[in-house]
Amino acid sequence: LTQLYRMRDAQLWRHIEFHPECNAIYAALD
Repeated sequence: LTQLYRMRDAQLWRHIEFHPECNAIYAALD
């Protein structure tokens, strides 16, 4: 399960790198 979350997290961060506005949203959620 942890590995699944890591893979999903890696995909999420890759998405954030290409979409700076998502980075701001993610930071706000965190």
